[in-house]
Amino acid sequence: MAKKDLTKVISARRKVLDGVSQKRVVDELLDELTLHALQLQQIANNQDVVLGKFYKDLSDDLLGKVNKYDFSKAKGNKLKAKHIRNLMKEGTQSIENAHKLIQQAVRDGLISVGELETQFAIGSLNKAVTGTGRVKIASETLSPKKISAIADNLIVEGVPQSQVWNRQSKRVQEKFKDAVRMSYQNNEDIDTLSQRIRGSSANNYKDGIMNLSKNQANTLARTSISSVSNRTREETYLANSDVIKGVQFLAHLDSNTTDICRAFSGDQWLYEDGGYRNIEGGHEYRQPPLHFNCRSTMLPLMKTSAELKLVVPEKWARIPKDKRKTVGKKLGPKVCHSPCTYRDADEWLKSQDKKVRKQVLGSDKAVEMWEAGKVTMSRFVTQKGRTRTPDEVANLYATKELVPETVLKLKSTDKFAANAGASKEAKDRLAQVEKGKFLTLEGKLQTGKTVSQSDRDLMGYILKNADPTEFEYNKGYAPSDFKDFLGNKGKRLAFFNHTAKRFERIEGLRKGDLSLRSTNKLNETESLVYDEIVSKISKDTKISSANREVLLEIFEESKDIVGTKRSIPMLESLLTLARSDNFSFIEGDFVGYMNNSLKNSVNSYFSRLVRMEIRTTDSLEKLKRYALVSESGKTTARARMNQDKKQLFEKAPTLAESNLYKKRITAIGRRDLRSFAGETPNELNVDLGLSSNETLSLYFGVLQDGVRMRPSSITKFGTRVQSKEVQFVISRTIPGDKVVLTDAILNNKMFAKYKDKVFSGRGLPPELRDELGMILQDAQLYQDARRYMKGKFEVPVGEMPDVFLRKELDKFINSSRVPSISGSTAKIDKLYNMNAAKRVKERERRAKKARKTLGGEGAFSRLLRSEESITRKVDVRDTRRKAGEDWELESDGPILRSTNDLIVKSIENDYRKPSSPFFKEANLLKNDDPLELARLTNGVALSSTQKGSMYIQAVKKLGERYYYKFQNELMPDEDDALRIGNYLMNSLVKTGNVKRLKSVQRVKVDFQMKDVTSWVLKANNPEWETLLLENKKNYDIDGLPRFEAPKYGRGKLTHGIYEDTGEAAIRGSDKDWVELQYRNGKSKASLDNLDAEAGTPIRVNGYIYDVLSKLRSNGDDFIPSAPKMKTDVVARSKHDSFMRAMNTARGLRDQKFYNGMSNDKYGRTYSNASALQWQGDDFNRGLMLFDTSVELGKDGLEHYKQAFMNIAGFDKIPLRERNRLYDLIDDDLILKTAADPFGNDWWRTKSNWIETGVFKNLRGVDVKYKVPKGEGGTMRVLDEIKKLAVEADPRGDGAMQFLAMIKERAEMIEWTRAGNKLSKFKSRIPVQIDGTTNVLQHIAGISRDQSTASAVNMTVRNGVADAYIKTRDAVELLARTKYKDDPVIRKYVFEGMAHSKRRKSVKHGLMTSQYNAGPSTLGRTYFDALHGYEVKGEKIFDNPTAGEVLRVGRLILEASENEFPEGFKTRTVFNQLAEAHTLSNKKEITLLTPNLGNPFRMTYSKATTRQVELDDGNGGIISVEVRVETDQMDWNKQERAFAPNIIHAFDAEHKSLVVNAMAKQGVKDFSMIHDSFGAHAGNMSLMKKATKEAFIQMYKNENILEKLYKHFKSQGVEMVRYSRDNFGRKIKYTDSTVLSKGQSTREVDGRIWVIEDINKRDILELGGYDFRDFEKLDYFFH
Repeated sequence: MAKKDLTKVISARRKVLDGVSQKRVVDELLDELTLHALQLQQIANNQDVVLGKFYKDLSDDLLGKVNKYDFSKAKGNKLKAKHIRNLMKEGTQSIENAHKLIQQAVRDGLISVGELETQFAIGSLNKAVTGTGRVKIASETLSPKKISAIADNLIVEGVPQSQVWNRQSKRVQEKFKDAVRMSYQNNEDIDTLSQRIRGSSANNYKDGIMNLSKNQANTLARTSISSVSNRTREETYLANSDVIKGVQFLAHLDSNTTDICRAFSGDQWLYEDGGYRNIEGGHEYRQPPLHFNCRSTMLPLMKTSAELKLVVPEKWARIPKDKRKTVGKKLGPKVCHSPCTYRDADEWLKSQDKKVRKQVLGSDKAVEMWEAGKVTMSRFVTQKGRTRTPDEVANLYATKELVPETVLKLKSTDKFAANAGASKEAKDRLAQVEKGKFLTLEGKLQTGKTVSQSDRDLMGYILKNADPTEFEYNKGYAPSDFKDFLGNKGKRLAFFNHTAKRFERIEGLRKGDLSLRSTNKLNETESLVYDEIVSKISKDTKISSANREVLLEIFEESKDIVGTKRSIPMLESLLTLARSDNFSFIEGDFVGYMNNSLKNSVNSYFSRLVRMEIRTTDSLEKLKRYALVSESGKTTARARMNQDKKQLFEKAPTLAESNLYKKRITAIGRRDLRSFAGETPNELNVDLGLSSNETLSLYFGVLQDGVRMRPSSITKFGTRVQSKEVQFVISRTIPGDKVVLTDAILNNKMFAKYKDKVFSGRGLPPELRDELGMILQDAQLYQDARRYMKGKFEVPVGEMPDVFLRKELDKFINSSRVPSISGSTAKIDKLYNMNAAKRVKERERRAKKARKTLGGEGAFSRLLRSEESITRKVDVRDTRRKAGEDWELESDGPILRSTNDLIVKSIENDYRKPSSPFFKEANLLKNDDPLELARLTNGVALSSTQKGSMYIQAVKKLGERYYYKFQNELMPDEDDALRIGNYLMNSLVKTGNVKRLKSVQRVKVDFQMKDVTSWVLKANNPEWETLLLENKKNYDIDGLPRFEAPKYGRGKLTHGIYEDTGEAAIRGSDKDWVELQYRNGKSKASLDNLDAEAGTPIRVNGYIYDVLSKLRSNGDDFIPSAPKMKTDVVARSKHDSFMRAMNTARGLRDQKFYNGMSNDKYGRTYSNASALQWQGDDFNRGLMLFDTSVELGKDGLEHYKQAFMNIAGFDKIPLRERNRLYDLIDDDLILKTAADPFGNDWWRTKSNWIETGVFKNLRGVDVKYKVPKGEGGTMRVLDEIKKLAVEADPRGDGAMQFLAMIKERAEMIEWTRAGNKLSKFKSRIPVQIDGTTNVLQHIAGISRDQSTASAVNMTVRNGVADAYIKTRDAVELLARTKYKDDPVIRKYVFEGMAHSKRRKSVKHGLMTSQYNAGPSTLGRTYFDALHGYEVKGEKIFDNPTAGEVLRVGRLILEASENEFPEGFKTRTVFNQLAEAHTLSNKKEITLLTPNLGNPFRMTYSKATTRQVELDDGNGGIISVEVRVETDQMDWNKQERAFAPNIIHAFDAEHKSLVVNAMAKQGVKDFSMIHDSFGAHAGNMSLMKKATKEAFIQMYKNENILEKLYKHFKSQGVEMVRYSRDNFGRKIKYTDSTVLSKGQSTREVDGRIWVIEDINKRDILELGGYDFRDFEKLDYFFH
């Protein structure tokens, strides 16, 4: 096989094995829309060019006529007047003719856009859903006629598009004539007039009427293109409503966005009965463009996978399985689109500064209201999009145009009369309120002025309790006509006020009000009712256009005043009045007439709701109606079929004979003469092995339920099935299911004549019932046949099963000659009548055939042979490499050669061409060694793909590495690094070994998670990574292990920098700053620690690698598989980590290596390698051994035993009993397991170790231990061991590390059986000791709190203290005492839960509570920990409400504070020290840790991004975002983060002190993971001692809080904090705030807070813990 083909085969297999990351369908659609927007922009740009040419020609024509009729030189007024008339006449004629040509050109362009859009609409959908677009999910496009109609009838500027250019022409003509008139009146010469037309050269001809008109025309054309684009796509989506259920409004949000687009951004609508229903309570449906140059668009909302499967099963079957789960998924709360679109406009506005906010909202007062959360931005925009500024409102109100007549009468000192039903208290209070007060307050509200909460409460109280007549029209009110009634806003507001109070007195509306109903029927039907009313108004010819406009404005304006549910009947009540020229037809009181009309409209409204309810909701009544109509119609159809004698078989079996054949078929399956589907055979699931025609003849003639057909009736059936109606029903139903009516069927226009009748009281008329019943019955017969065919036909290779079966069925029922049933029944008889001997032979024949089929070589076997071929080729390369030193003979020679050649070629092409986009880069590279450039580029790319880095990160790193290695620059300009890195990476991409992919990622922007389109770098050639890893020369890059121990530089300008790679000792920081921190020598011990850990030699555990390789090749589910869905980030992370570890281990096997190390900004140490590092998962750590072996020595075995049992899950058992348990595991079992870990898999499976014999007996194990008072008195050790042994699950704690220890224990056994001393055995396994709730250990050390120290094993004791169980006990105690009556607590917190679940439930919550986590976070960790836990068969913890999460979180927080009060006190002091920095405007918190000098640097500034465009080397542009730190601080985050970060700094210092102390005593091997310390078992006694000594050094004689206090004060930090109320909330200063002694105020980010001095007593006071007998502790770290 050729290498190219071989690579393809292996790539295909690995693709199957490893999985492919998939986007959600909605993300794919968003990407397509984003790209398509650029295409539309190009079309619009081209249209600008075309229009520009027309206006250029028109300008030349007009200037020619100006010269022809130069009236400035004409003699006499008559001649001048004649010239002017001729000039105007011919000029306007030229303008008119030009615009006719423009109109035609634009129309042609719009039709082209329409044709493009309808294809794009279905193409983008198909591509997003299927990945290729070749498979059709949506197929309906618009006809040319329909597209022409859309283009012609498009409404622009309120008129159809076909008329808009006539209007534009008139505008230009008037401008031209005005220019001529002005030139004549000003006695100007011809040159001046020409300038007016063409424009002046000084202004680049932009000030002429032609240029202005051209710009207007461009705007019209662009808006038209946008309109046609959106309208065509909408109509196409409607045509494909079987797969699309609605649309979402996507706005392009930036500082140029209009208010209306901001307000509509993110709104979603569903299609319902020819209209749209808003599903999120936003605005009513409006299609973009909403204004000129509108950039908004619509995103289609697909139906979910379940809906598609139900409605269009054949299309659902075409969707790839990995896409189905994402079909129908919505965008997140914020989405990005060209360049960024937010889910709602308020989110966008939050990211803008005060100036922009004021520009958008109109005034400082409006900004203040918005920032205070009193109003959302959408409230500043009416339903029609008009923005009312506060100033405008104030002016209107001042002129009384906005003052309702029903309020004007309140302008007096009279008091309010109370409602008849008001209480005495209400009457007394209202008697004290002047009506003028209400008017004043309403005026303030209308004009956007501040109204206090007490005044707002007063207004609400008045409206609720005052006599309704106070706010209604006077009885004598009698307007003359509709304009007099509702002609301006003030009059309309009077009507709204009257209506609002009147509705309170309409019983029918109050009963039907949404707030009083128990169902959501109003929500489901409201949009339909609204559509009816609006349609009624639009079509009503008796209503004048002026009145129609008023009605629609009333509806839009009234929603916020009387509510949407009331505005609909209110609108209907006005229809009769709007139709009338005047109100003379009203006899008697107008107010009485109007009130009766309102009441009748309410009744009509709810009657309509009830009538529509069944149609608009998926109620049980509706389903019953559908089923009844369907089954009734099908029964009638079957009766008609069977009554037609011609349709019966002439020689058909009787019903009794048909039943006999059914029994015989079942017997054939039961006798195992033929295979069958399912557990038991029946007449429908036995595969008789008949031909396709025989199978279908048998089915239609004998097996079909209720109808038996002869050949001629099958042909008739085939003809009926081809009808559009039957085909449509088939497309909306599933084979084998009952065919019944659904909304999807009835909503199609083909079934319109049945739809209304189905829901009528009389039901379907007989003729329609029979007609519909035959359609449904034919569809039922067809779908039942499809179901029967499955499994009974051999589908050819390459055919889709469902498509193939449909072809066979259609061919059969449409055949002119359908075979008879006799052949089928004869074969059934033959099989049934076989004697016993023949049955045995038949079974043997079938078995032989099956073995023959299975024996053939499958695709998987061929792929294995291909991999073996690759292995042989690798062996050949190894041999060649040993034979010579030529680099091209090394494993990565071909890869470096291809990259080298392309780099050389690129440089040659670009360095002589100043016009080249890469001229600068090529000249910089031309003198560098291209081979070294190729090696560097491949190495950085390998590191980036292994880490899963973004493309921008990869090229930036490559650029920085280049400048450091070739130009000796430590910190190059960021853009220079990006450009040079991209230039080199382009060459690698062209080799085909890697590829760039566009991806939508969830990233933090401005401290918020958003979807951002980005580029990623992926391996494209499956051999590329393997071949690079085989060459050890490539292991000098960040992200891979090294072959020499790395050491940080200490020379000039390289302090804290790896001199070979340029990596810094503090990650994520400027290298110049890092170098400066280490140069003064105060942090030398910090670098010594990093060098000591990085100097640990490591080796791959070949035994574990072989075990994992075999498990993977066996397809064992123990190995992480590639996720099937892109959203499964946890599975993706596990799989990628495993593959990185295995690939790296394969290249490093039998090779000593090292890992570079670095600290974060708080001092915590991390490995620079992305695989095979101590902080990796169980697979990574299981694959690692110390390269150096160390004798167990005197007590190494004891430590080994403890570590062995720890990782087996017995880490909470006393140490002595752990050692005994170790001895109880039989040596022979260890040897057998090491020899055959697959047959003896107890090391990785959950099993009962007592029953399976892992523990043969538990003799000698102590029954109980004494434990400190207050913790239960005794620990029943034997019971605890039995509990753990019964549910032993080493897989959860580190199965591969456990197996590694089993293997080494087996070696120990063989060592001793050979007569050697066990103390002389040399071990390579890292043994770990872990801190006990380490955060609380450090808090106990800082605060010297005795109770906290006791809970975390810092006091001498027999057993192991468990802070998590202590917290859980406290939680349960509060639950059964203080909160025993709380239903939420009773439901979710109870006793009797398993020990492991009790610990797990509060573990993460207790830790994060010390880090300022709030109750919601604590509650979420509780439910996450218990996810899937069943109580009485119900998984109650899986879907809690937000309120329940908060409630449980508060309980955990209270319990934690009760148990560890000093922990919360210490955390509070840390928070106050951070607040002091905020109040002192100190943006950075910096220090050196006291004992080691680890640099600590913390600042949380807000970040933004900037766009950088990189050339892709093929003429295209890659647009990437680069993160940019701003000067704006996130003070809240800074204050919350200091406590966890400073604790991390102290645990990092503790770890580093231990490493340095041991290194001084000659220890060279460490496996350190934050608060888990590791070394050889033989060195563990020394490590335990160093661990205790370092902790004492840090805390025993030090007051850490006082040190921090003094240090920060010396830096100029003022030691003040926020003052807080009794609930712990910051006190905001207002005019009414009274300051206490010692309090003052301070402004932060525009708000004024009350502050006070930090209480130094909290700093100086320490507890009574004195570290007594600390060196005797057994469980401090264990």
